[in-house]
Amino acid sequence: RGIASLQNTARLYRPLLQTSKAQIVQYALDNRLHWREDTTNDDMRYTRNRIRHQVIPRLSSQQRQRMVSLAHQQREVRQAIEKEAAQVLEVLKDTEGYRRYELVMMPEVVVLELLRQITHSACEPAQLRRLLHFVKTGRSGSVIQVGNGTTARLTATHVVL
Repeated sequence: RGIASLQNTARLYRPLLQTSKAQIVQYALDNRLHWREDTTNDDMRYTRNRIRHQVIPRLSSQQRQRMVSLAHQQREVRQAIEKEAAQVLEVLKDTEGYRRYELVMMPEVVVLELLRQITHSACEPAQLRRLLHFVKTGRSGSVIQVGNGTTARLTATHVVL
C-alpha cells in the first residue's frame, strides 16, 4: 500500500491531493470558511505525521517531485499486480471454490496477494498469514473466521471464502 494509498479509488475520492495545505488554508481564510483539524494530525506516534511534519519539510522541491513520481510508479505497479492476480484467480476458481493444491504450491508472497484479493482487502496481513496457514494445514470440513466478517471453509480439494 504505502504511498500508493494516496490515490483516488472506486470507494474513496481525494479531490485535493494535488493541493498543498497552505493553498487550502489560504482559500479557507480568503472565503471566511471554518474548518476542524483532526486531533491526531500533530500526534508524532503516527508514522504519517512524522513523515508529514519532519521529513517532507526537509525535502527540496526536486525531492518532492521525485516522491510524487515514485508514488505514481507504485500505483502503476499495484494496478499491474492486481490485474495479474485477478487473472490467476480466474484460473484457480471453479464451481467449488479456489483449488487448494495450486494455492499451496505457489510462493507465499503470491498466495498472500491472491488471498488479499479474494477477501477484497478486508483482512490485515496477520489475518492473511493465518488464513494461508489454515489453507495449507486445515482438514477437510474445517471452518475458520479469518476476521472482518470473512469466513473460510475447506474441502479436500478447495478453499471456499
